Amino acid sequence: MWTPTFTTTFGYGVSSLSCLVYGGSGAGKTTLAGTTGDPDRTLILAAEPGLLPLRHLSIRVVEIDSLDTLLACLSWLEGWGASGQMAGWWVVVDSLSEIAERVLADLKRKTKDPRQAYGEVQDQMLATMKRVRSLPCHTVVIAKQERVEDDRGLVYGPMLPGKKVGPRASYEFDLVMAMRVERDPIDGTIARWLQTQPDGKFDAKDRSGVLDEREPPSLHHIAHKILGAFAPQETQQHNGE
Repeated sequence: MWTPTFTTTFGYGVSSLSCLVYGGSGAGKTTLAGTTGDPDRTLILAAEPGLLPLRHLSIRVVEIDSLDTLLACLSWLEGWGASGQMAGWWVVVDSLSEIAERVLADLKRKTKDPRQAYGEVQDQMLATMKRVRSLPCHTVVIAKQERVEDDRGLVYGPMLPGKKVGPRASYEFDLVMAMRVERDPIDGTIARWLQTQPDGKFDAKDRSGVLDEREPPSLHHIAHKILGAFAPQETQQHNGE
């Protein structure tokens, strides 16, 4: 007779992070790739020419000039991940918005029906996001920002072609964070933070449940806070060992 093997939900799914970060131009989205705390194990899949802020670091970069290049790179990463060597790595896609725009422009040239082009790019982007978030490492997908409409009304969210991809993208990742920028009206200083909770104006999500509404714009800080909350010693205490 078959007997099930029981595990628990404690700490489930927090061995690595899957993040979607979006923000306006100049908000500092690309700079996040330099905040993993481990540049030697960080890989940027770069579709945008905005790497100048990272020039003081030595981070591996793969230039992504088309969806085919991205898919080929993902296949390579999946094969590498199957060997068990990707644990602790960070893969940053910068940005999915730029890749989607290129794909849409190419499809529009090939078809006379714009609706068909939008439908195809939506399917391709959703499939690509699923592959990225399934890599056995920390994954960060960066997107531009736009005002989108979902069941809550008009909110700021990730910019992706079509009405469905942006809102559905939020469901594909454990963390959806808005890169926020605010200038002090008195002294002119600029503050940046990651918004992790929705407020009716910006889309955001934290499935871990341990992040504050405002967090420093540091991937190392985010990872340490989430993974540290479910460290092995805490699992032992939870189980009474």
